[in-house]
Amino acid sequence: MCNPPTTITADTVAVAALLVCTVTIVSLL
Repeated sequence: MCNPPTTITADTVAVAALLVCTVTIVSLL
């Protein structure tokens, strides 16, 4: 993960953000 492709990096960040948001919402519920 030193120099991952931009597309993979963007996808990873997007998925990570969605997971964090989902976990946060569920935790608040």
